[in-house]
Amino acid sequence: MQFFIENSDQAERALRELRDHQFPYFITTESGRSDTKSWKELNAFFHSQIVPLFSEKTGYERSEAKEQLQILNALIEETPDYYLVESISGMSYDRLCKFNESCQRHLMKEFGVYAQGTVRAKTKKILK
Repeated sequence: MQFFIENSDQAERALRELRDHQFPYFITTESGRSDTKSWKELNAFFHSQIVPLFSEKTGYERSEAKEQLQILNALIEETPDYYLVESISGMSYDRLCKFNESCQRHLMKEFGVYAQGTVRAKTKKILK
């Protein structure tokens, strides 16, 4: 299990998930990661390019499209009542790269398209 923790809410969520696991376990941390910006860009690409394209091709609403992509590409366990999937916010940079690649392969295989383009950086207006 890996967590990407950027704020106290994410840290609390990680602690709650850790409490559900049986002892003993080892914890390794990395501080001040240099790939944080790249991770955010990958996450933004997924939400702004991949999800809308999948939504368009399948007819799912965006929230449903995101869930279906997680079921298809980040499934941990399927039960009669629910799907247990990896949280995107908990994915490492490398895992998010692989997840996006899997989503892209699915788009190509099923629909003959892939998400392309760049993510527009967040902007802010400054009055003159």
